[in-house]
Amino acid sequence: MVQRAAARHPHLTFIQADVQDLDLGTTFDVIVCSDLINDLWDVEAAFEVIARHSHSFTRLVLNSYSNLWQIPRMIAETLGMARPMMPQNWLTVEDTRNLLYLAGFESIRRSSEIMLPVRIRCSRNWRTVTWFGFGRSGSSASQISWWPVQ
Repeated sequence: MVQRAAARHPHLTFIQADVQDLDLGTTFDVIVCSDLINDLWDVEAAFEVIARHSHSFTRLVLNSYSNLWQIPRMIAETLGMARPMMPQNWLTVEDTRNLLYLAGFESIRRSSEIMLPVRIRCSRNWRTVTWFGFGRSGSSASQISWWPVQ
């Protein structure tokens, strides 16, 4: 995925590394941790490493797997429709917010969205709602689009 991103955006720097051992000697404007925190052994230590690579205007973007997906995910894995996942930490939003605070981060925006891996159409009087989810990595990171029905 990093190679594809670098090919599409050669003017940007993409780094894939173990956050526990990361020491790049520089700071970044944006740090994206997609579906990462639930897989970490020591989330607080990881946030401290990320803080060392941040400056006062750095934006840290996190998304995490919702435990609401645990049972449907287990069924999909059993049926061979999804890859097995590592055991998850299942941190609450408050846990994550507190760990970020301990590492020196301030919460600017929070969004709670549940993504579905299927396309859903509402009635003609409403809007067409499209959810895209569960990419190749099993990620719940998604795009939500709303279009008027004509």
